[in-house]
Amino acid sequence: MPEGSKTIVVKQPATPKPSLAPRSQRKTFVYVGEEAENVEVEKRVILIGDSNVRQVGQNLVEQFNKIVTICQPGAKLEDVEGIMESTPKDGDTCVIEVGTNNLFADEKQEFIKKYKAILQELKKKRRRVVVMGILPRRLSREMERKRTSVNDELWELCQTEGAEFLNADFDVWDKYLGRDGLHLNRYGADKIARKIFASVKCCCKALN
Repeated sequence: MPEGSKTIVVKQPATPKPSLAPRSQRKTFVYVGEEAENVEVEKRVILIGDSNVRQVGQNLVEQFNKIVTICQPGAKLEDVEGIMESTPKDGDTCVIEVGTNNLFADEKQEFIKKYKAILQELKKKRRRVVVMGILPRRLSREMERKRTSVNDELWELCQTEGAEFLNADFDVWDKYLGRDGLHLNRYGADKIARKIFASVKCCCKALN
């Protein structure tokens, strides 16, 4: 975890207040399902992401008590390694929703290069890695084309690196975004939570 950052562990269903602190002092919100701390490591799921994961994580721990959600507002690909240092080291299924904040700053090939390094590191320690595609925002046509192109490249990368790709696109996405056009509203968070739940639930059933 970056020096100066704070971690708040929230036992479901408590809701922490949002943080507007500078990046070096931003709080990391951790939502813990009731059974996540005691379940066998192979059956536990860790979800890591930026601010979009926050409400998704709250929804998930209500549906799936074997999940730990780690939300770092403003998180970029460069932050994933630091976030992972605070999680259990081996065995878990890891779902990643990071990269939206890199979309504007990074060229596509640099973006994919960073993601490849993350996947290669995660695959050394995690039994299963699931990558969520970059979520839509209200973007210019040019940036929307870049987003979809990046997702296509991520899908190919996952095939190469032995990870799974979870497509997050839906028709009429605007109704699932908040007023700022950047974050999911409650309907969007619920829809994404259901997609993740369906994916990891199948995995955990197979392990029973």
